[in-house]
Amino acid sequence: MVRAGNGLIYVLMCSWILTACHEKTSLRQEKEVGSIRFLGELTYADATEGLDFTYRISATDSTYILEYDIQDQQSYLDRIYYFSYAAGQDFWLEYSGIRQECIGAIFERNYKLTDDIALHVHFDYPQSLPDNGEILLVYHARAFNYPPIKMKFKVKA
Repeated sequence: MVRAGNGLIYVLMCSWILTACHEKTSLRQEKEVGSIRFLGELTYADATEGLDFTYRISATDSTYILEYDIQDQQSYLDRIYYFSYAAGQDFWLEYSGIRQECIGAIFERNYKLTDDIALHVHFDYPQSLPDNGEILLVYHARAFNYPPIKMKFKVKA
């Protein structure tokens, strides 16, 4: 139960601090390509367990993204299959001249409760990070016929 007064202010301050930290440490990146918004967020980083990202995809016009630019029922089912089983193959990291493939992806389907979808992608922790800790998360958005979308993140070396 959230109390009115000081408790509510505390919750709002924590939310603001977390948002400010995300922007300063580049844990969250957003790009719009055509009519689609891609939001990547580094959600977990541990040298022994790896890197986890949450990747959200939505249409800028509030269309349910799984139905975006779909011509028929089979295309819709193909898109669901792609995100459920094949999308993980289209994610990789780039750093220090290395391309590192995604080792696991989970598709979060919300059945039209919201307009977006989420993919949770996992990578082994990079073995040879550059000194500045910068890595690129790359998603080849072939479900929408877009070229690879690149987002820069900083990870502690």
